[in-house]
Amino acid sequence: MTLDHSVVAPQAVGVDPHRLDVLLRRIRLEVEHGRLPSAQVAVARGGSLVAFETWGEAEPSTRYVLQSVGRSIVAGAVWKLIGEGLIEVGEQVASIIPEFAPNGKEEVTVEQVLTHSAGFPFAPLGYPKMLDREQRLAAFGRWRLDYAPGSRFQFHLTSAAWLISEIVERRTGLAFAEYLRERIAEPLGLSSLELGVPVDRQPGTVAPMTATDRTSDEQEPDPWGPWYLSDPGCWRPGSPATRWWPRPPTSPCTSRRWSTRDCGSRRPWRRAPGSG
Repeated sequence: MTLDHSVVAPQAVGVDPHRLDVLLRRIRLEVEHGRLPSAQVAVARGGSLVAFETWGEAEPSTRYVLQSVGRSIVAGAVWKLIGEGLIEVGEQVASIIPEFAPNGKEEVTVEQVLTHSAGFPFAPLGYPKMLDREQRLAAFGRWRLDYAPGSRFQFHLTSAAWLISEIVERRTGLAFAEYLRERIAEPLGLSSLELGVPVDRQPGTVAPMTATDRTSDEQEPDPWGPWYLSDPGCWRPGSPATRWWPRPPTSPCTSRRWSTRDCGSRRPWRRAPGSG
């Protein structure tokens, strides 16, 4: 499949050109007069692009690290499995991942994980343990409930997406990164969408993370830890002109781009792209 990145007049699809111009000028100012080294933005309606712009130290082909934007992509994998009959939302997670069951978690359902009501919002899984599957599974077993599953909604920042990844692997036989590439990205022509770009392929193709709170040039960016540089845990989608459709009505299912961030200090930071 070849994606059409041609830009049409905003009026042709019912977009107010003046409001669009205000948006684009505001983003450009963040690069020209703000702290952002670059920004990239695409605006589409009805499947047609009305704007695709890149400013600063980047090219149209530059790829950016996704944060919460990646949740809809992970959700897409789950939707596909549900549609294929490989997952039932009422299933108990422990029936799929037996290692998860200890400490009273036997009754937690897939739906509760997807809706952030499973009862363990800050279950720990830090760097570098998160990079090893066996250590992840051991951590699943150690996790304890903070409250009864289904009784409260609370964003499962450091836990839900790891379970979703493992569920995908148990039901398909493919690691999540492979499933994303083979069953979703490639069939849709989304060649720029990639999970776990090796470090040696990042320079020149992936916009670097930029910390805005550093007090000296020696300080390294630390978006809650260095996991985003490691193979198993980083979304590296391409240009924002790559449209993900259908857009989810909600963002039901994952903590920070399927990876977690519970592995370092929680000091403020801002990612380089500034546009999503």
